[in-house]
Amino acid sequence: MAADPARIGLAALEDGVLVGWIGGIRDYTHSLELHPLVVDLSRQRQGVGRALVEALEARARAEGFLAVHLGADDEFGGANLFGLTLFPEVLSKARDVSADSRHPLGFYRRMGFEVVGLIPDANGPGQPDILLSKPLS
Repeated sequence: MAADPARIGLAALEDGVLVGWIGGIRDYTHSLELHPLVVDLSRQRQGVGRALVEALEARARAEGFLAVHLGADDEFGGANLFGLTLFPEVLSKARDVSADSRHPLGFYRRMGFEVVGLIPDANGPGQPDILLSKPLS
């Protein structure tokens, strides 16, 4: 990542051991894509992910970005839209999207992100990508 000027990479270390990392992609002029966020299983639900997202947001603000966006894939059935045909009226279904604790949707909502769209069948039939965004103001 360090060699690619379109990407940002930040790591979370504990006693010199990598416990998580986050990436950012400068694919728009004013919104940074968060991709990916990875936290060691033994350290999940302990604030590591939150700290990484906050650090990426601070970096994005410092670079002049107005928002951060991401896609939260559902390839395993963690959200209520899994297995459904989302066409027609895709956006009406986005209003009521929910997920169980295995899916990152709840985490990102707690971090202030909101659902802004869906990509139906992004990962196969009935496997949408849930698009989220957050303003940095």
